[in-house]
Amino acid sequence: MSKTDFMNIAVECWNHSGKLGLAEPTICLHHEVVDMGRPILQALSELSSERLASQRTVTFVGSAREQSITTVRFRLVASRVDLRVMNVTCEPGVATIEMTEIGRPLIREALLRWFNGAEDFGVSVRHAGLNQSELGPLDCTSGELWFWGPFYFGP
Repeated sequence: MSKTDFMNIAVECWNHSGKLGLAEPTICLHHEVVDMGRPILQALSELSSERLASQRTVTFVGSAREQSITTVRFRLVASRVDLRVMNVTCEPGVATIEMTEIGRPLIREALLRWFNGAEDFGVSVRHAGLNQSELGPLDCTSGELWFWGPFYFGP
């Protein structure tokens, strides 16, 4: 169950119908005001203070975009053979981001850039700086997160 602070955030979230970077799915986030969406960062911060295998669920207001996503599940897990960084997946209306202690700071830094006004950029497993041989199968099949802002509505 979502905490009240993490529910109905005024951010649009959707599964883009193609590739914007190197991987699919491409989960996009758009805010109309630069600082909008801070509860997402709060959810990630709470995960870092808990033991591994914890989860936070964030919900967004509905969107008229095709393939709208209203629920994102963030899961912090221990690094394992099949997952070293993160795995971004999507099913209708729901995205799941499973991340290790390597992946969580990548997402956190991307969110901070977004809140500081950056837009039209993505974050993915390749930002971890690991060699392909160091990645697990779930890392290699992971999608990407893309961030859009007040000046760029998205693709």
